[in-house]
Formats: sequence, structure tokens, C-alpha cells
Amino acid sequence: MILSCSIFLLFNKKYLSLKQIIYFILPLIIVSSPWYIFELVHKGPWFMVEFVQYQLELFSQPVAGHKQPLYYHFLVVLIGCIPFSFLGLRNALKDSGSEIIFEKLMRILLWTVLILFTMVSTKIIHYTSMSYIPLSFLAAVETYKIFMGKSLKRVLKIPLVILSSCMGLFIAIILYLLTYKIDTISSFITDSNVKDVLNVELFWYGWEWIIPLILVAANIIWLIRINTNIIKYLASFSILIGLTFALMGHYIVPKIEMAIQGDAIKFYEDISNEKKYITTVGFKSYAHYFYSQIDELDSSDQLYITKSEILNNYFSSSSLNDLNRNEKNKFNGYVLNWLINGKNDRTSYFVTKKSRPIKQLEKSKNLKLVKQTANYQFYKREIK
Repeated sequence: MILSCSIFLLFNKKYLSLKQIIYFILPLIIVSSPWYIFELVHKGPWFMVEFVQYQLELFSQPVAGHKQPLYYHFLVVLIGCIPFSFLGLRNALKDSGSEIIFEKLMRILLWTVLILFTMVSTKIIHYTSMSYIPLSFLAAVETYKIFMGKSLKRVLKIPLVILSSCMGLFIAIILYLLTYKIDTISSFITDSNVKDVLNVELFWYGWEWIIPLILVAANIIWLIRINTNIIKYLASFSILIGLTFALMGHYIVPKIEMAIQGDAIKFYEDISNEKKYITTVGFKSYAHYFYSQIDELDSSDQLYITKSEILNNYFSSSSLNDLNRNEKNKFNGYVLNWLINGKNDRTSYFVTKKSRPIKQLEKSKNLKLVKQTANYQFYKREIK
């Protein structure tokens, strides 16, 4: 936001007085200071330093494992914000002539967010969520102009209808095949892991594939009636799109989630009452922290003692926060090795992706493969 405002002032050759700068900065400090003060008091300055370093790493390297092509965020915003992305497109590229100063700021904010996070090596879908606000405003300006008598350009109307209709048809076909023709899909797939996911038993009502067709129907109605009352049918079009995704979120997305990680969540819940250590190997996840209800370590736990010894012996440090990212990776390797081969005081569990087998786990005589699902493998080490 500060960067966008600075660019706005630079383009408009405006200079702020000291009083205006104070009025701008003071609310930022008031809103954010409780969080910063809390972190400084409880964790010291290391957290702020680590936060800045991590942001720099996100900018320069795909450290979160989400490297995507340059056009990624543009595509996400264009498809994910239908129909506003198309309505706001023209005003995003050139001034609408409204002479609204706030419109200029919104245009600058939109492009600042998109360009900045396109430059960032780590690209995650929610990084450009800040662009939704300016894009909606620019679309609202265009909608008002249409309300005042301007016609919607074919170059925007036709691609909007085609893209959203294709999305609806594609999703409907996929859902129909998953519901009624799962064997047909499996016959074309050679990857055994994907086949295992498809074979996960899910409960389908049988009509879920009709939900995306609401989007197709909305396009047809809007295309036919657009010249009669464009605002009325634009509002109806937007409502039907929202209804489509709301119904998909309720009836379809949970089933997909269950197929992908439902088995892992069930396993975590099954061992939630045990006194154990648990870690993921070869992939990142927070699910096991929540669903398996991991206990907070204290100074009497052997893992706590071992971590302290590793920090002291290998890194001459008393805190994990003093290590850089490479050192933390090495530290995690030492901890994993101890969990597999060391003298444990608790049962230990290791979770890995079936598609990414870990040789260290497979070859260890201390571990037993206790469960294998479509996506995951679960190893267990008993206390000796």
C-alpha cells in the first residue's frame, strides 16, 4: 500500500506536507504496533529479522515450493475474478475519463500488486488477493458507465462468455466422469498414484455435475438478454456465478479434499490421544500439528533435550532462531536421524508421500510401515 501511494504521488507530482505524512503514518503505527510489541516482548528482535530475511528469500527464490510461470498471477486474477476481471480490464489499461482521483490510485494499486508478485519467485494464489479490491472498483466504474448508456464491447463480452462457459462445461464433464465413468478415466491413466487417488471411495449424490452448468446457463441467459437490461442481467449473471462456486464449495470441494488428504487427517485423528512424536518427511504440512494434537515439548522430553544438544554441538547455538535457512535444514536432518535411530522416550510416527518414497525410512529396521493409503505412507517406531 505504501509503495502504491508513493507511485501515485510520483505520477501526479504531488507533495505531502509533514502534517499529511503524520496523518498517513500514525494509523499504520496504531494498527500494527500491538502485534510488533507483542512479538518483541515475547520473542525479541530475531523474529523481525527472520521475517525480513524470509521475505527477501521469497522474492528471490521459490523457497515455499511454489515456483510458477510469469503469467501465473495475471491468469489467476483473470479467471478467478470473473466477471469483474473482464469488466475492469479496460479501466485497468487506460483512464475511464471519470476524473475520479481514487480511480487512479486503484489502477496503480492493481498494477503494483500484479507486477510486484510477478517478480517474486515464490508464486502462491493468495499473494495477489490485494488486487481484488482495486479490480472490483474499476469494474464498478465500468458498470456505472454501462448503466449510463455505454455498450459493452464485444471484445470483452464474447471472451467472457466463452471462457466462463468453457470452465463450466469442463468442470461438469470432469465431475460426471468421476461420478459415473471412473473406470473409463482410470483406463487412460498410467500413473499408479493417480489411480489410487481415483479409487478412493467417495459418496456422490449423482447430481453434482449439474452445479457447474448453472454457470453455462447464466452465460446463455446473459448473452441473449444483454441488450434489454444490461445492469439487471449483469447482476443476475454475477449472482449465478457466486451461487455456482458456493454450491461447489459445499458439495464438491470437501470430496476432493477427502480424496487427496482425507486418509492422512483420519490417521492423525486416530492417534491424537497418544503420547507421541510425529513429523512429515519429504513434504511440508501443518495438518499433523492440528489433527494429531501434538503436545508442546518441555525440558523433560528427550526430543527437547536432543534438539538443545544438536544446536549446541553442531551449530554452537542455544536457539533455532539463530540459524539461517540452510542450517535449519541440516538441523531438521539431525533431528530426523535421531527420531529414527536415537533413544526415544515416545512412540514416533513418520508421514511421507507415497509418490515420493524416502529411502531412509524404507531401509530403517527400527521403523514399521503401519498404514499405506492412496497418497501417504505412515511409519511407526515403537519405544524399546
